[in-house]
Amino acid sequence: MCPKKWGHSNGLFNDIDTITKDNFFSDKILIGEYGNKVISSDPAAGATRILPETLIPINGEYYAVKYIEATGKYIKIYPTGEQSVILTKGDILPNFDIEYINGDKTTLYNVLSKNKYNLIDCWAFWCKPCLESISDIKRLDSVYKDKINIIGLHDWRNKKGAEKAIKKYNIQYKTGFLTIDIEKIILAPTMFPYYVLLDKNGKVVKFNMTLDELEDILKK
Repeated sequence: MCPKKWGHSNGLFNDIDTITKDNFFSDKILIGEYGNKVISSDPAAGATRILPETLIPINGEYYAVKYIEATGKYIKIYPTGEQSVILTKGDILPNFDIEYINGDKTTLYNVLSKNKYNLIDCWAFWCKPCLESISDIKRLDSVYKDKINIIGLHDWRNKKGAEKAIKKYNIQYKTGFLTIDIEKIILAPTMFPYYVLLDKNGKVVKFNMTLDELEDILKK
């Protein structure tokens, strides 16, 4: 489990955020078998924020958190008989609403290409790695324009900063805002950049795609 308060540990492992809309202050629970595979902090690889509605998948069943020992020694969970709504590879994304930078509104399926791969690029103007990757994304958009459709989703917390960055870096591909609801749907963590690759039907090829992995696919 990972204690977190705006990037700084408070020494506790039982923060359950029920106040902020994006649940930024919640710790994460990582489930895995030691010695079998790496336990990742990536939501797409099994990490989940501790929320009142959190369900943990174990051997095909879903468990809810009953109690967390504050120093991280153990947790208590119980079977719920419910099914998780967390998306996985091969699932089709729902047709969520998108607000463009200029205020116009559309939906995901209006911006998906029916003949190409679709890359959702989650980024923010204050994120240095995001800004450093813009040139790579623009190159991929140019070199593989017949194979890839880029959809930029900027963090919603600062619209003016997003507008300035888009103008400064001359971003031409479609760009809207990453809302709280969209973030939860596509399993976006609290760190950027974060990429999700979809096929022409909106089916998830991979969460947390890297640009190198993307280019390997596009070269084929």
